[in-house]
Amino acid sequence: MIRTVSAMLLLLVCAATAAPPRVLAWDDDVAARKLALVSAGLAVEITGMHPSKRTGPLRVKTAGPVAVRALDRPPGADGKPVERACPVPEGMKRPLIILLPDEGHPTGLRTLVVEDDAAGFTWAPTASSTPHPRNSSCSSNKRR
Repeated sequence: MIRTVSAMLLLLVCAATAAPPRVLAWDDDVAARKLALVSAGLAVEITGMHPSKRTGPLRVKTAGPVAVRALDRPPGADGKPVERACPVPEGMKRPLIILLPDEGHPTGLRTLVVEDDAAGFTWAPTASSTPHPRNSSCSSNKRR
């Protein structure tokens, strides 16, 4: 009985929290950089970046402030590593952090956080087929 109740509480807590963030590099130059995601004093190196593929989930807490740390850049004037804030809005279920180049910032990066949950994507799936040059068809299936 106690195990069942404990398991149910654990499932409820896991369902209520956001999934760990994933990262997508804008281009090959950003993907080649050595970066880390920092939250609550814990830095997790971002590995496996590619411009056409998301990274695996990074085990950081998104409840507090999140930042991207440039490990390949020299420390700032204060001796601390250079970081770029990456605010993750509350209520996001599956945050995706897109890293864009920005040479105006000491990290050389700009961050964009978007919801990566397909359930919130309101466009309907569209199918298109052209079996013959003269016959063309397009269909839309709205699911809400």
